[in-house]
Amino acid sequence: QVMVRRLDPVAVLGLIQQHRATQMCLVPTMANAVLAVPNLRDFDVSSMHLINIGGAAASPELIGRMEQVFKCEVSAGYGLTETAPVLTMSRPKSTIAHANDEARFRRQAMAGWPIPGVQVRVVDLEGKDVPQDMTSIGEVVARGDFIMRGYYLDEEGTRAVIEDGWHINSAKPLDEYAIPTELTLDPATATLTGVTYPQHKMQAFSFSG
Repeated sequence: QVMVRRLDPVAVLGLIQQHRATQMCLVPTMANAVLAVPNLRDFDVSSMHLINIGGAAASPELIGRMEQVFKCEVSAGYGLTETAPVLTMSRPKSTIAHANDEARFRRQAMAGWPIPGVQVRVVDLEGKDVPQDMTSIGEVVARGDFIMRGYYLDEEGTRAVIEDGWHINSAKPLDEYAIPTELTLDPATATLTGVTYPQHKMQAFSFSG
């Protein structure tokens, strides 16, 4: 592994070229910074096989632009520190066909499917699964081998987020400037959509045209 103390987009591109790196994990703001390097095309990044984007919601435009530049699979994911840290990934499935690249980028920008060893549900206030209709919103709960047992020396905090073995991740609206953060389910594939932030609009604006 090649570790960096902080993101320097030019240095990261140089390290990929020098060490022939094959995978990279970024948050959307980092991905945007890398794409903004003026001489990006001067670096040899052909060794890349997979780029994972997490930490915040990624737009389909960002996924498409990263794929165009790095010529590799680019997928979003979802998780928490308490889940060590990945719950879901939007890696392509051979059983899912897409009408065009736009539809594929939209799917790969979603939170994706649960990774092996994890169960994920989206529930209402009564703990019942919400309909898989892409409009119903709810709370994400998860359990599995990667979920923490509890917070260190904090029984009250643990009880607030662990119930019957399920880790509860409260999803609430951000503010009047943001689209609510609740996740919804795609009825065709039970795929979690990405959490939506204002950054989506910024990415779409940056990469349009």
